Amino acid sequence: MNLPAADRYISDLKYKDLKRECVIRGLDFFNVVNFGIPGLSNWLRGNFDNPTDHKSLDAFDSWQEAQVILAMEAKGQDPNEVLHPALRLGYIAETDADGNVTKRKRVSTVIKRKKKKRERTEQGIFQGTKKAFTYNLQQQGLSKEEVTKKVLEEYPDASEKSISIWFNKSRKLQKS
Repeated sequence: MNLPAADRYISDLKYKDLKRECVIRGLDFFNVVNFGIPGLSNWLRGNFDNPTDHKSLDAFDSWQEAQVILAMEAKGQDPNEVLHPALRLGYIAETDADGNVTKRKRVSTVIKRKKKKRERTEQGIFQGTKKAFTYNLQQQGLSKEEVTKKVLEEYPDASEKSISIWFNKSRKLQKS
């Protein structure tokens, strides 16, 4: 189990999934088409921690479709013979008889997105919350009325009762 995170996922990917993971991490479109499985795997292994951009899948699909159309027209063939929604890496859309999109489904990726861990205060409360703001103001020595007023100015949807509870708890924790 000492495998790097990338190696754990790459073995389970199909070719299309591998291409999809490379595109959302920023591999050049030309290289996505030209690289084989070893090339895509090596690139993904080296760039596994890159931030992902799922919108690039649509850009890749448009680029690839344009390339296929150009190639087929250069041969004098009808491009509609080889274009199919199954070739897309991004959104799969259902269309009605007029060609209007009726339903869009986003393709799921095998590798889950990493969530950013939220920072906590010294008291273990999530940073940037009403509760953390209340604790901070109380520890600065403000009165309950001043704290309530400032918290309600900053967060209009806050409950006075909750602010009061947090204020009292902060005061008790500060004493001990």
